[in-house]
Amino acid sequence: MEAFRRLVPLPVFKTGVVRYPGQAGSIPVRLRQTDPFGEDAMRDADPRRRVPRTDVLLADPLLAAAVATLGRGRVKAAIVAVQDRARRGEITPERVRDAALAALPAPAPRVVLNATGVVLHTNL
Repeated sequence: MEAFRRLVPLPVFKTGVVRYPGQAGSIPVRLRQTDPFGEDAMRDADPRRRVPRTDVLLADPLLAAAVATLGRGRVKAAIVAVQDRARRGEITPERVRDAALAALPAPAPRVVLNATGVVLHTNL
């Protein structure tokens, strides 16, 4: 056993107080500091970061009503197409919802003509 301890050192744990404890309690964590000219500023400056997510748009009441009438697949395809246009810079990210509503086809009127009586009565 003594030879094993010389070959494999036992783990040593820090038990002192750390200024910024991490998840383990003893590992120091570097806190994120906001730099006005760093990566955070670049992310905020990029308008593609402001394009709304697909699930947020599908939860919108107007688009949810369109899902009920047109189907989820058709509405989602229109949303994804408009999001791609916004990422290319063709439209602003604030106009994505309105453009998605405009890209949807108008629902077809549901008119059903029941002509079974005519066909049976005239023996056609």
